Formats: sequence, structure tokens, C-alpha cells
Amino acid sequence: MRHSPTQMVCETWLDADGNVPHLRAWQQRQDPLIIREFEAGDEQPVRSIFRQGILERAPNAAIRGLREQPRVLFLYGLITVGCLALTGSTLLTLCAPCILLGLRYHYSQHAILNYVRTILDTDLADISKHYMKRPGCCFWVAVFDSTVVGMVAVRDLNDGSAELCRMSVDPRFRGRGIAKALGHQVIEFAVAHGFSAIVLSTTAVKRNAHHLYRSLGFVEENTNSRSTCALNSSGLQRMFFQLRHYHYRLQLTEE
Repeated sequence: MRHSPTQMVCETWLDADGNVPHLRAWQQRQDPLIIREFEAGDEQPVRSIFRQGILERAPNAAIRGLREQPRVLFLYGLITVGCLALTGSTLLTLCAPCILLGLRYHYSQHAILNYVRTILDTDLADISKHYMKRPGCCFWVAVFDSTVVGMVAVRDLNDGSAELCRMSVDPRFRGRGIAKALGHQVIEFAVAHGFSAIVLSTTAVKRNAHHLYRSLGFVEENTNSRSTCALNSSGLQRMFFQLRHYHYRLQLTEE
């Protein structure tokens, strides 16, 4: 779906030619970084970067995610106190939190692995079909010294907005502004294709990810989102693995 050009709200992203100045400035630098469209032969590094980026979320989801789940923390506290009341064993009571965190990590890893397999077997199994050959969609890679070190995609949601997705950067190359450059690429694409807004969803726990989205101009839409379970299965799994979904939006035109 293509959209006709409309009046822009976020003029700070555009220069006189309708381009994103931040991206142009990056492209004019002397660093050997290139952001280009996906090509045949990029499949393996793209899949590897995606897998690594998602799997590293397991410890964060299991441990750091507890800070945003007070009900779960309260439940774990009750279980620990109940262990002391029922067994009278100080040693067992001290071990209870470690056992709970171990179970939480186990179920987090299991759920995230299932998610990775699903994505690798669907859109990342044929990137050309899902992104490069569909109107309003695209997939880019960041190449540093002939090595693919990052990726990002955009897809048409058929409601006037585009979705930024599949953003990931090789851990060895983070902190160099690559993710921000990829984000600007998506913004430039969305502006050029007349989209009214860009949206994204994330379960990232690290503050750096949220800082990146805000620095690109995205605003969190649902600040009261509840923790939701990624496993549609047993109560035990729901107790030990929950994710909070964050939704961001960058409005490009007047609503």
C-alpha cells in the first residue's frame, strides 16, 4: 500500500529535500559503515544476529524483569515465607529464592527459544518474500568492514502506519550508533512512502533500548500495560515466565 505525501508534523527529522539529516550526516562520515538493503547471501549473518540478540534476553526477562512485576515478587516472597513456616528449615528457606529464580530462568529460556524458532521459520526464513517483494516493506543490514553487524525491517500495517521490527545489532559492535542509524533509515523510508506514523513493540528490559526509541522520537503509547505471559500453557509456566510489552509510536503527520 502506498500513501500520498502529507503535511509533516515532526519537521526536525526532515531537511529541505525531505530527507532525514541525521542519516545523511552518518552517511557522510568516513567510518566504514554501510546501511544497505538486504541481499542474497545475508541470510546467515542476519539469522545469527537475530538469534543471539533475542536469546540474551532470557536472563533479563528472568531477573531484571522482576522489578516491574510486583505481584510476582510478592508471590515469591509468600512462597519463601511459607517454606519456612512449613519446614522450619532455615537452609531450605534460604535456597527457595534461588530455586524460584532457577525455574524462572528455565521457563524464560524455553519460551524465548520457541519464539526464535517461530521467527526463523517464518519471515526470516524468506526475507525477500516477506520484506523485499512487498509494497511498503523493506529490510536493511548494517555492514562494517564487509561484515553484517546489524539489521532492521519495516512493514506496512495497512492502516496508514508502518511497523519498525527485527532491529538488532551484533553485541561486539554496540555503542557505536549503529542502531540509531538503522532507526533513521526506517524513518526516512516511512517519510518517503507517506506513512502517517511508525509503531513498534518490544519486550526489552534494558533501559538502553528504551532510551534509543525515545531518542529517535518515539513516544510510549501504553504506560500501564500489564505483564503478559508469552507461554499459552500451564499455570506453572505462567507463574515463572511473564513479559511486559511496551508499545511506542512516532507520529509523522497530523492525525
